Amino acid sequence: MDRNLGPAATPAIIADGARYAEQAGLSEVWVCEHSAIPREDSEGSGGRYLAPLATRADLVGVTSRIGLHQWGQTPLIH
Repeated sequence: MDRNLGPAATPAIIADGARYAEQAGLSEVWVCEHSAIPREDSEGSGGRYLAPLATRADLVGVTSRIGLHQWGQTPLIH
């Protein structure tokens, strides 16, 4: 099951993943932009994606050392 898109992509699961990555000693977590993916091409997601900027803002509150990065930014769409 993909936990980064669709019904499984809850803020709690994403936060758990970031905490786990930090505890495992990883240096970075990346969030990908999603706004250009048509619903019919978003295999398994049901068209549901978390907004990357808001996701990073959430992760700031649950991590302390890991770098939080975003791949692709289209601020005018959000």
